[in-house]
Amino acid sequence: MKPVLTEFTPKLLKCWIHFTDIKPLKQQKNMKKNISIILLLLFGNISLATANDNFKDQLKAADALFSNSRDQAQETYRDLLDQIPGKYEPFRSLIILRLAYTTRQADRMKVLKHLDQLTYVPEHHALAAKEMIAEIEGKNNHGHQRTAIPLLPKVDVTIDVSLNGKIDNLGDALIAARKAKSKGKSVEIVLASGTYLQKETLELNEQDTGLIIRSADTQNPAIISGGLRLKKWSKELSPAALNRLPESSKTKVLACDIKANGADEIHELLMGGVFDKRPGTVVTSKSQKTTTSLAIPELFYKGEAQGLARWPNDKTTKLPINKKPKKANPYFKRWNNESDLWLHGYFGVHWADTYQKFERVHRDGKITVVPPDHPFGFKLGDGQVVNALCELDQPGEWHFDSKNNLIHYLPPSGFDPTQCVLSSFGTPIIAKDCDNLQIRDLNINYTRGDAMIMLDCDNLLIKGVNIEHCSGYGLKSIGGIKQLIHSCKIASMGCGGLIVKSGDSTSLTPGHSIIENCQISGMSRINRTYTPALNLNGMAFKVRHNLFLDIPSSALSFQVCDTLVELNTFRNCVYESGDQGAIDIYANPLARGNIIRWNLFDDIIAEHQDKLGAAGIRLDDYVSGFMISENIFRMGGQGSYGMFFGAVQINKGWDNYIEGNIIIDWPRAVSGRTGVREMWDTMKHHKHTQQRLKAVDWKSEAWQKKYPRVRDIMDREGHSNYLADNQQFGTGDWHGVANSMNVANIRGPEDFHGESLNSIKYFLSPWHQIPVDLIGPYDERSLLK
Repeated sequence: MKPVLTEFTPKLLKCWIHFTDIKPLKQQKNMKKNISIILLLLFGNISLATANDNFKDQLKAADALFSNSRDQAQETYRDLLDQIPGKYEPFRSLIILRLAYTTRQADRMKVLKHLDQLTYVPEHHALAAKEMIAEIEGKNNHGHQRTAIPLLPKVDVTIDVSLNGKIDNLGDALIAARKAKSKGKSVEIVLASGTYLQKETLELNEQDTGLIIRSADTQNPAIISGGLRLKKWSKELSPAALNRLPESSKTKVLACDIKANGADEIHELLMGGVFDKRPGTVVTSKSQKTTTSLAIPELFYKGEAQGLARWPNDKTTKLPINKKPKKANPYFKRWNNESDLWLHGYFGVHWADTYQKFERVHRDGKITVVPPDHPFGFKLGDGQVVNALCELDQPGEWHFDSKNNLIHYLPPSGFDPTQCVLSSFGTPIIAKDCDNLQIRDLNINYTRGDAMIMLDCDNLLIKGVNIEHCSGYGLKSIGGIKQLIHSCKIASMGCGGLIVKSGDSTSLTPGHSIIENCQISGMSRINRTYTPALNLNGMAFKVRHNLFLDIPSSALSFQVCDTLVELNTFRNCVYESGDQGAIDIYANPLARGNIIRWNLFDDIIAEHQDKLGAAGIRLDDYVSGFMISENIFRMGGQGSYGMFFGAVQINKGWDNYIEGNIIIDWPRAVSGRTGVREMWDTMKHHKHTQQRLKAVDWKSEAWQKKYPRVRDIMDREGHSNYLADNQQFGTGDWHGVANSMNVANIRGPEDFHGESLNSIKYFLSPWHQIPVDLIGPYDERSLLK
């Protein structure tokens, strides 16, 4: 056994010891007991009055007394509270909670009342105190509870839908449902198992309030599909096409007329990207509006998306867009014979991809594109050409000719046309001003665009809906309060998973919406960045027990207040883009009251390690007032540029608490900088930050009462970030956040790598008991009321 010591260890005794050999547990317990006894002897009579400048050492000494001499620890914490130095005042509530843990349960309420005397209690401390009080009163810990799924209500009329029945589609079912509702009846639409091709959008509105749409068999749900099976294929014999095809593909490529297979005409292949000015269709309700994702068709074979023919096939190259290259590449000139050709890549920055419509290659080698140009320009030029018939050379690639509505496809061996699906039809369900709507236990797939759009739907329930293989988002829900999105799965999407706007932080109107027990994976197949698994806007969300998996950029992005993000798993996120985090918040110093706790961030590693940086949580450009507490960060941020990003990365923000986190195998535990004077002045010229400051009446009495730290937001002095009780293991160094305050952060064993969540339990401190067994999704069947 060898001790692992830290720079935070008191000089009198290097007391904080972890053992790298965790097998002889009994031996460790005895050793820890002996250490506590020695600490009691050494520190028991230290006068805090004579060591006022040694606050951090004294706190650590009191912590070490906790397990074997709680009375002594309690006395020390009380002395600390009586004589806390002014600069450490932001940690007062931390010590009050420590004191409460050392006190008998019957006396804890008295200790916790000290929090009422503070002008500001960090939100995660207020929540911990609230949950402690609930336990004292014999109530359940709200943090360990799960949101119950409402039972199906009894209805007056059931509209049965089946493929061979009297009613065989949702459109006719809605007509029947409205007829019954006009007579004051409560109605549900129940679909038998099977695949229903949805060619037209089902548009719900006020008259459909209270409607339930569900599957009859939850184990074999009905499928609402926008996909058309392409069964009619032929050899490509057109001389014009054959002349453009690579020699190796001429005899292998198949052609398909999509109209002959029952699809509508697609007049133009229109691609987009982050901050793109090629909008989709605007959808409006009484008070809200949103824009649909671009309706991009996709080809699937045996349930796998097929890639548009491109060059290079498996990497990017430098493309001289709007500039003359040093030497023209003659290979590029072949693209001048293409129609519907697009360029895709990270042309201006490594954190924003886009598509540009190809115009032509000039004699000097310059490539020009059709306006509008990408707002970040083309200085990097890293990209590929996409939808190029002349580059159709890999099995599984395809090309779309919008002029003739033809697909050219280089199929894999053993091609079975019945397994080939084109996402042909648009959003199957749009609801506006439709309160108390329930959509339960359905599958939606192969939509050309977004799967569902909801505007101003209060008390919306989306439960057990599985969405996959769509080119847009799974769900856009804009407006509406008290929405519950529960136990859904969203996978294989061209853009993102969920966009939810609920409540309004500018007017301090909570939305009280919940996203729970969902599994969201394989996002951003078409648009690679700024299409997160979950995008939130508003106030008072709960995001709990979800899995975010295989996301090339950020998994969770939000502009919210009073939101709780807990017990989620983030795995393999930010693997392609850079300068981002699995949770990413940008340019909003007014995003207050948010708590991120009890989450697992695992394998957050950028693939292109020489250029990109990936954080578990990134607070970018003046984001302030976040509570990041008791999370587990395991393996991430590798690579030379990635080295600049810690598990938590702060860029010019302040008033953030980073507390009680476990950080394993991260090159830097935390990184970033606080908004000191020279950086603070730049906020005055930061466009997005100033827009948010002007949009909110943060100087109002209501805002400053609710968020006291906002009162002096424009004061360049006196701001900091507060880092306490974090533990770092494995490889990497602490690094820290410039101009921050650090208390009781621990360096654990370098050879501990947290191979299992269970192994982490041994290192949890008494006052940071992360409920590791509860992290991630669960079986929802036990939750039905």
